Amino acid sequence: MSNAFGIVHGTLGQIFYCTLVFIAYASSRTWTEGRLVLTVKEAAQARWLSLLLFLAVFGQLVLGASLRHTQRTHLAASDILTTKGHWLPPYEPADVFLLFAHKYWGFTVALLILFVASRARRWLVTLPQMRPVATLLLFMPTVQVALGIFVILTGKSFWVTNFHVLNGLALLALTSLLVATFWGDRLSRSAIAEET
Repeated sequence: MSNAFGIVHGTLGQIFYCTLVFIAYASSRTWTEGRLVLTVKEAAQARWLSLLLFLAVFGQLVLGASLRHTQRTHLAASDILTTKGHWLPPYEPADVFLLFAHKYWGFTVALLILFVASRARRWLVTLPQMRPVATLLLFMPTVQVALGIFVILTGKSFWVTNFHVLNGLALLALTSLLVATFWGDRLSRSAIAEET
């Protein structure tokens, strides 16, 4: 399989999984009967922050798929905080810079997840069935960062790498649930009803 095809396959497969998660969620009683009660300002914040989070996690997924399919047998560097001994490596060779981007964008995304998840727990107080999503998002970035470190320390161990990918998929799926919840029609009606 070519690198480009592998990257497209890896990212589309995870988007397809998120679509299946959405179908299951949209078929649930939580979707049809649940109502969020948020002010218009809270609703706008919830919508845009959840969408920003989903796009940030998806961007990290694209970087990760690129790493996985261009550095199949080993990573370009084996240091944790630096990359080939540089805090900011040169753009060439591209595989070294790609590893750097994945590590540091991942740390940024982990912080963004923690920020949005802590806010989402408050936003979801009137929809308690969805609060576990935000709670899981408070713990999973730590697991993801730890798995990423162990991918480097183990020289890209098959099992550790696959658990890192699966945890990343779970993060993407959970953030997609936040997007679906906050952009769903019941939020609009609740925000409008509260305003009147």
